[in-house]
Amino acid sequence: IQTEQRQHETTTNATNTPTEVAGASSQPSSSATTKSTTIPAETQQAIANIATAIQSTPPVPVNTAPVKLFVGQIPKGLDENGLMPLFRAFGNIVEVKVIRDKMTGESKGCCFVNFERREDAEQCIAKLHNKHTLPPVANPMQVSYADQPVTAAAASSSRTQDVKLFVGQLPKDQPDHVLRPIFEPFGDIEEFKVLRDYSGQSKGCGFVRYNNRDSAIAAIRTLDQQYKIGNLTLQVRFAESSRSNNT
Repeated sequence: IQTEQRQHETTTNATNTPTEVAGASSQPSSSATTKSTTIPAETQQAIANIATAIQSTPPVPVNTAPVKLFVGQIPKGLDENGLMPLFRAFGNIVEVKVIRDKMTGESKGCCFVNFERREDAEQCIAKLHNKHTLPPVANPMQVSYADQPVTAAAASSSRTQDVKLFVGQLPKDQPDHVLRPIFEPFGDIEEFKVLRDYSGQSKGCGFVRYNNRDSAIAAIRTLDQQYKIGNLTLQVRFAESSRSNNT
């Protein structure tokens, strides 16, 4: 009887052994499954949202609108074709326009340059302004944004396309028909007025209104603090800027 009991216990243990081994062998599989799903659901959703946003958002163009520069102190003998290689070195050019005397067609020694990209215009200013001369002009080129406002009032003027200028430091003994031709080469003048007191004496200042903004800008850039009549140096700026400074 004891021998039969030992055989029965041996048979029972042998039968149970595969079950225990099978159970032990299944643990690694369970652990592997758990490790592969440890990323929180909200994190997965955030990743999916970012990926979708990147794929669905079109690339944003950087400063693609043309940028206009004013360039002064250039030789009067250079036309648009002669100036183009200078500015094309900085990038694609939309237009080069030499400012000319309306009556004679002679260059005023300045021009406008339209770049396709602002980055190229910035490089042009950085490399040329007050740094290089073009013989026979002795002074270095002056390069700046054509529509660069000086004051908040000037910025407002830019938005409304105002073309009225204030002119200071006019000689009081000069009549209108002598002063007006100074401003005519830059474009068509719709109004020219010297301010006078009750006796008719000039106050040494006045207003000029052009029919387009490019003409007004060219007059400012060329004449302001540069053009002299006798011992007086003209002051030329947007009319709104002048009023804001006087209030």
